[in-house]
Amino acid sequence: MTLPFIDTIWCQDSNMPTEKESIPCKPRPWTTTLYQSCNIRWIKEAIALTLILSSLHVVSLVKTHRKALVDKFTPTTFDHLTAQEETNLEGTRWKWENYPKREVDSALYSRDDIWAHRHEWKRLGAGSEGVAFTYNGTVIKVYKKAHHPLRNCVPGASPEMRWPTEIAVSLVLGGMADSQPSQQDTEFLPVTDYFVSPAEQGELPRWHFLTQLLPCGNLVKLAKHLRNSEHTYTAHELDLAFRPSLERLLQALTRMHSQYNLCHDDIKPDNIWVSGAKDLGSVGDGLEGAKHWILADLGNVREPSHPYHSSILWSRLNNNLPDCRMNDVLRLLKSYLLFLRASVDDAAAFDTQFFEANASWAQLYWSSVAMSQMYPILVAEFPGQPSPSDPCKTVQASTEYSCQAVSGKK
Repeated sequence: MTLPFIDTIWCQDSNMPTEKESIPCKPRPWTTTLYQSCNIRWIKEAIALTLILSSLHVVSLVKTHRKALVDKFTPTTFDHLTAQEETNLEGTRWKWENYPKREVDSALYSRDDIWAHRHEWKRLGAGSEGVAFTYNGTVIKVYKKAHHPLRNCVPGASPEMRWPTEIAVSLVLGGMADSQPSQQDTEFLPVTDYFVSPAEQGELPRWHFLTQLLPCGNLVKLAKHLRNSEHTYTAHELDLAFRPSLERLLQALTRMHSQYNLCHDDIKPDNIWVSGAKDLGSVGDGLEGAKHWILADLGNVREPSHPYHSSILWSRLNNNLPDCRMNDVLRLLKSYLLFLRASVDDAAAFDTQFFEANASWAQLYWSSVAMSQMYPILVAEFPGQPSPSDPCKTVQASTEYSCQAVSGKK
């Protein structure tokens, strides 16, 4: 006797094909096959198109950045020089073999002495352009054109040769140190000497740029000195003490922009130096003797119409303003605020005052930012108010008003 459910299972199994039997497949409709082949073809074409567009984009980026680099190292044009300044640039005191000793050597400096003791130079630092050394109260900057191309041609040199832009700009803005009555009257670092070293065995001729050593250092060193002092400074106290120093630098930028049609392009706390023959010393002496600031590191100076100012490196990658003059002003104000912030003990309280914009130094910055956004519109609609060649005047007016607020005057 067979159970009913076993008969049912047996019947189902008997209907299933054996291993030798093949299961017939229903043919797919031709529309389905065509649809799948079309999909595969479109996917391949989309991938190929994506690869082609990506390759073209990479090539375009390479060309754009290459052009931007070429623009960056385009020579700086000096088209607002006096006859005497052009004569100074065309001077041949840089030649080692026939330099006029009576014009270069003095009681405090001798080119022969500097070169004879070059093995005693102390390394100060290194950058993209070269290496800096110190010796006997002098800073010697040695350029390496293999690492950083020299942009400008030496005026009147035959055969043609190039020299660092920093030397040319320093001669124009700072002048020679032997012709300066007092360093306290300068806003740019004067030049002590500049020359091409003689060719020696195993050493190629290189440009040397010499300036006076400033032992007080830059704003970074000054801020560290103030923060570590026994007296706890507030931003209000420091702004009251150093606002005249900021005004002097704004006047220096006005002269640079208006008289010479040049932009600094690299203003930051590291490039603002404190003038003085002695170190910062005690707190009181350091504060009083650290109020004269000088703009240094002029290797990136360019005219406003320089092609680098319209390149992708200038605008997008470095987040600069289109107008390099307005950009100089804002970078100077940013450097000033960074100096104040690094000098106080309570950075959080400084940030609160900055974003609330209640303090005069914060109002100065935010009003300048607003003015920088309106500056292109003002130049286009009201040429001359403010002057397109001098965006510092409006900021200087704001500075004078803020100084009155700081000192309590109305």
